[in-house]
Amino acid sequence: FNPFGEPAKRNGRTRDEHLALVHAARSQATLARIASAIRESPNARKSEIARTLGLSRPTVDRYWDEATALAQASRRSPL
Repeated sequence: FNPFGEPAKRNGRTRDEHLALVHAARSQATLARIASAIRESPNARKSEIARTLGLSRPTVDRYWDEATALAQASRRSPL
């Protein structure tokens, strides 16, 4: 019995497994957004990227190195 309505749709996964997958998906989406912003404005500072995307500066800082590498790699080999 769930007094709050429908149960969560986790397809048999435990809560911890489900949250790990959700976190990974959100992290990849955030990384992709930051990498895209870096490609569009390669000389932009972290604070400018954060302001543009509506993210906090610590969030941009967390993904900065990986997003920069991703942006440079995609700039070198166009799809």
